Amino acid sequence: MPLLFVGLEIKIKGISKHLDSQEFMNRSGVVGFILAIVTGAIKLFFPNFPH
Repeated sequence: MPLLFVGLEIKIKGISKHLDSQEFMNRSGVVGFILAIVTGAIKLFFPNFPH
């Protein structure tokens, strides 16, 4: 019986690690999307900005 609980605990830790990495990927995607929109807006309104 204790082996079942140890296996279950390892499985739960694996699932939580997967969810943490998925949350990180989602957050990174949202930040990248926002940066792309801001960069596009700057390029649209100030076409000669870097010069």
